Amino acid sequence: MLFLGGLPWLAGNALGVLALSGWRWVFWLALAVNLSQGMGIVFAIPPEVFQAVLEVHGPLGLLPILVTDGGALLLAGAMVVSLAVYRSPWALRRSGGA
Repeated sequence: MLFLGGLPWLAGNALGVLALSGWRWVFWLALAVNLSQGMGIVFAIPPEVFQAVLEVHGPLGLLPILVTDGGALLLAGAMVVSLAVYRSPWALRRSGGA
């Protein structure tokens, strides 16, 4: 049953492939998926789990969670910075008509 907990993020990340279309709703979906996935490392996983992984598997045992959730946090951060700089999803610049 624990596997089923990741299905919304799997589906959300799969829809993220639509980012190539440039649709605005995909930007907001991808941002929400990455923010929520990135917060999993902080709020969803108890510290005892990290300690157990370190004891059983060593530092390499943390690699999957760091890659998935840490990568999601980095991507969400990049998306927020892009949104702040360009003031538009997907860094779309509006033509000035000139």
